[in-house]
Amino acid sequence: MASEGVMPQGPWGSNRGSAWDMGIANHISNIKIHYIDVIDGISITFDNAAPFRQGQTSNLQFKELNLAEGEYVNKISGRFQYKFNENVILTQLSLETDKGQSIATPDQAGNTFSLTLEPGHKVVGFFGLLNTNSVAISAIGGVMPQGPWGSNRGSAWDMGIANHISNIKIHYIDVIDGISITFDNAAPFRQGQTSNLQFKELNLAEGEYVNKISGRFQYKFNENVILTQLSLETDKGQSIATPDQAGNTFSLTLEPGHKVVGFFGLLNTNSGVMPQGPWGSNRGSAWDMGIANHISNIKIHYIDVIDGISITFDNAAPFRQGQTSNLQFKELNLAEGEYVNKISGRFQYKFNENVILTQLSLETDKGQSIATPDQAGNTFSLTLEPGHKVVGFFGLLNTNSVAISAIGVNVVAN
Repeated sequence: MASEGVMPQGPWGSNRGSAWDMGIANHISNIKIHYIDVIDGISITFDNAAPFRQGQTSNLQFKELNLAEGEYVNKISGRFQYKFNENVILTQLSLETDKGQSIATPDQAGNTFSLTLEPGHKVVGFFGLLNTNSVAISAIGGVMPQGPWGSNRGSAWDMGIANHISNIKIHYIDVIDGISITFDNAAPFRQGQTSNLQFKELNLAEGEYVNKISGRFQYKFNENVILTQLSLETDKGQSIATPDQAGNTFSLTLEPGHKVVGFFGLLNTNSGVMPQGPWGSNRGSAWDMGIANHISNIKIHYIDVIDGISITFDNAAPFRQGQTSNLQFKELNLAEGEYVNKISGRFQYKFNENVILTQLSLETDKGQSIATPDQAGNTFSLTLEPGHKVVGFFGLLNTNSVAISAIGVNVVAN
């Protein structure tokens, strides 16, 4: 799906199924949405070629959209819900063009999604997931020239799954600079810039949860796609919204009985931050401590693999990943102005063929260092040139063995 100037949006719906992608079109001339009580299939004609079909497209009723030369889709919305043995399926789909033409299958129950493009942007392709059990469309996304709500480039972050989110702060100036989320009585999970910025704050009572998210995104700062506006709403009617800004709009409204239990996304790394790594596995649950002004303490917890890591920064409570209780550890205390400038280690297959970090070493610009005992495995190392420093760690957590499966660092120039 990667193409210069092309940004995927979505897909919306399930995260499981057989992936499909029509590619990039110069002109989409006809779209048929086939349905009974769910979206069973889609047929798309473009660039004078035979129709591209996904799902069931024969002998079913359909809604049809004929697009004139130069006309294009600029709005997509719909619904999805659990159907057919707990598989998520699209139940309703609507499309609209820049000329005001639209088609919509009959309304159905389900969580809602929508994307409205700002003037000058257009959909040039569709992609998604096909449910192979029921042969129906389980997810759909659109592609527009100029990145899943926002950019498709950056450093991935994921707070994981929460039992209860109690506080959310959205930090901003003229874009969404950072977010801080407190959940399950732990220290806040922070991403982006969260210090000394104005913010909108949402305090959620026990049992209260987010059930609607919306916002805007557009090109900013040397053509990087950035969130410019963000709004959240709860099942109790509480809401917060940063000031309105220009940009393409997105929104998701959950049906009753569904709730948001976590947030994930991408951090713009072209603001002077350079991600390096991660080294190790390419599978696991993503974690990211964000960007620190000063890292003051690091503990690497281990037995015969790297079981966990604990990082204290910016006078906040420690950021922890993996197993950090009742294990031996190596500890690094960094003075004010001191920073990590070298990382190295090893990784190998362990525990039912999962890749795990087996050894980890860190060194600072002042010559301090810590290293867990040497172990077998493939080696990696990164030594920064003078004038550069590590300002954050990110990676992957092996959720079966609860150990660190990959680690990377965010680097800036001093």
